[in-house]
Amino acid sequence: MGILWNPEKIELSGFISTHHSLSGNFHLIGSEIRGTISNIYGPFKIQYKLVFIYSIGKLAEWVGNKIWIMGGDFNLIKSLEEKKGGIINLYNSNLMFGECIKKLNLIDMRTHNSLFTWNNKRIGDENIASRLDRFLLLESILRDGGIKCSSPTYGRIRSLATKERSQHISTIRTIYLVEMNQTK
Repeated sequence: MGILWNPEKIELSGFISTHHSLSGNFHLIGSEIRGTISNIYGPFKIQYKLVFIYSIGKLAEWVGNKIWIMGGDFNLIKSLEEKKGGIINLYNSNLMFGECIKKLNLIDMRTHNSLFTWNNKRIGDENIASRLDRFLLLESILRDGGIKCSSPTYGRIRSLATKERSQHISTIRTIYLVEMNQTK
């Protein structure tokens, strides 16, 4: 797990890591924009999922009122609509994950190409697909019209996720890109 950045456009500092996350404070160079970026890799085993959800809440306390951008493989679905095939069941951890997102005022950004971000690559009735990878933003970022700079540059943050999939494990490398466009 890691966070990659362009040091000419972003300063990263104050890193914190847990068993399932790596976070750092960022500053967009040439602007007043500061916040926290987190890369997530949630546990696969059910017995660790509740502790993982609790750790997201603790991470939110560390972030405080700053801009927070979080992405990665959470290994959790929020609802039955996010799974196709296999055993169709919602566990307590799935419901708590959805509640955690609501409680922390996070917006779950939808993917453009498909609802599902992982599949077991089997054919027919044996195919299982789920939405395990997510990109979450604090609701206030969208409510306030996005991330804006008071300087002559406008910063826009987006996520570019590349996935390597196998039949058993979905890994994700999330690269956060900052586009700096000159405005007149």
